[in-house]
Amino acid sequence: MNDLIQDYLGDKNEGLKPLVTFFLNLVMQYESEQQAGAKRYERTKDRVARRNGSKPRTLLTKLGTLTLTKPEFREKSFEPAVFVKYSRVEQALINAILKSYI
Repeated sequence: MNDLIQDYLGDKNEGLKPLVTFFLNLVMQYESEQQAGAKRYERTKDRVARRNGSKPRTLLTKLGTLTLTKPEFREKSFEPAVFVKYSRVEQALINAILKSYI
């Protein structure tokens, strides 16, 4: 965590990249659990899909290219809100992250 803080204090744009990447990966993890009906490795009768690993996906932002880890399902496709086509939500996301640390 200290490394993230030092990166942010040294160069705000480069320091934000790992924070945004971490946050977006958490968002996709949460969204995949909601769509699957269970957490990863959890056994439940409410599960509607099983995870099939993940794959790297890139996201172009004003901060530069972020490499995210997109969860995959066996039974159905998974298109997280992070990768909605033609979506421009990155500035709102960055503002929300900055407000949470201030």
